[in-house]
Amino acid sequence: KSFWLDAGLHEVRNYLSDLILEMVENYDVDGINLDYIRYPGKNFEDDFSFQVHGKGLPRDEFRRKNINSLVKEIYDKVKSLRPEIKVGASPIGVYRKLKGMISWESYSDLYQDSYGWLKEKIVDYLSPQIYWALDENPKFDILAKDWIENSNGRNIILGIGAFKDNVKPQINDLINLSRKLKSSGVAFFRYENIKDYNFNLFDYKTFPTEMPWLINKYPPQPFNLSFKKNDDDKLFTLFWDLEKNSNADSVEYFSIYNLPKINSKTNEENLFDVIP
Repeated sequence: KSFWLDAGLHEVRNYLSDLILEMVENYDVDGINLDYIRYPGKNFEDDFSFQVHGKGLPRDEFRRKNINSLVKEIYDKVKSLRPEIKVGASPIGVYRKLKGMISWESYSDLYQDSYGWLKEKIVDYLSPQIYWALDENPKFDILAKDWIENSNGRNIILGIGAFKDNVKPQINDLINLSRKLKSSGVAFFRYENIKDYNFNLFDYKTFPTEMPWLINKYPPQPFNLSFKKNDDDKLFTLFWDLEKNSNADSVEYFSIYNLPKINSKTNEENLFDVIP
């Protein structure tokens, strides 16, 4: 059994958005990812909220409006406090069934208007749960293309169902497809299913795709880089300084690059390590 809060009630939407705001205020999180941001299905007891707040809308539209309002309220509250935080969601993988598809439809069955969230710019990214293989119904490649075509300039990170026996052998093919479609990356559900997987398609450490519309707060750059050789000629120690009286405590990690030339780029190919 599971218990669901009725998103048709203002009190519920305020409660959930305030709960997330408390996390943002008190913890150094990089982002918020929303899961189960939907109704459980058509069979849901919301007569009270519909009678009080429906205002003549068909019930389906009323429910979609409630979820849209909840996503927007969460996004606006988070951004008002920390605009650099990424806010996204993991919606069901089928927005609306394309020709010949057999599946749940998130728009009409679960009231997730996730394409609408992208259009209204109330998410920074979506990671749709496209947990099917290339050779089943619905097909991963068709869904992936449809999500990316409807991204409206936001990031689409393709969700891969690595927990499924028929999907896991296709991981390399799915990664290559995501690159061909120019997605913003892939996400695997779940870590337990890939922790021992031999990934051979990632030559370098990878970074999340940039979101240029975010207001990024960068800490001051280090300076006075120097080094000292240790007793063992193969080892040396690096030193650097940070600005005094600056927000130095915002620095959490340092990236160390091994550049073959003085004018080489500080990109993932030359990234040596990331240290606390």
